[in-house]
Amino acid sequence: MKITTLALLVLCLQATFSIAQSISIIPQPQQMEFTTETLQIKTKSNISIANKSLLSAANLLKEDVSKVFDFQLNVKGKSGAVHLQIDKNLAEEHYQIEVTDQVLITGANYKTVVMGVSSFLQMAKRNGQYLAVPNGKITAFPANSFRSLMLDVARQPTTLETLKQAVELCRLYKIRYLQIHFSDDQSYTFPSAHYPEIVTKDHSYTLAEMHE
Repeated sequence: MKITTLALLVLCLQATFSIAQSISIIPQPQQMEFTTETLQIKTKSNISIANKSLLSAANLLKEDVSKVFDFQLNVKGKSGAVHLQIDKNLAEEHYQIEVTDQVLITGANYKTVVMGVSSFLQMAKRNGQYLAVPNGKITAFPANSFRSLMLDVARQPTTLETLKQAVELCRLYKIRYLQIHFSDDQSYTFPSAHYPEIVTKDHSYTLAEMHE
């Protein structure tokens, strides 16, 4: 079976829990409390949302689970095995994950719900026909508001596919900003419709690639 880039990234970050269900989430949540029980999610179970603004987050979770675990979830209904919701009483960039008879991912806004989705991917583990998630509760928020990654594509040739992978990596690590260093003394890689000859030959991107 072909392993996707996303699967490789998540497997590197993913929680590997033993009998004691030791969880490893990056960045590490401020509070983690778990029991010895595990929620077993059946294939084709539903992801539900509290309101339509979270539909794209639910679809993202569905796609991620399919890529990483080769496991099918559906986006449907109001009370699924995994439920996404927004609680505006939470502070900015705070999210919670509570696992009982369902997985409840709560964020202060859409962005933090997606953070919770990334952490869920690191908590879960494929267990035959089930997706196993340890029962308990997580409360988390980033330690720093400015979190960034820089890619120096001017000095180091970098493919468009690698840039896309970096975007996925930022999401999984909950990094807010991706800085791309397009130009330096060595090369100028950012394309221009008005000055097409400004770019370094054989070391630049096309306009179509930048739009993509």
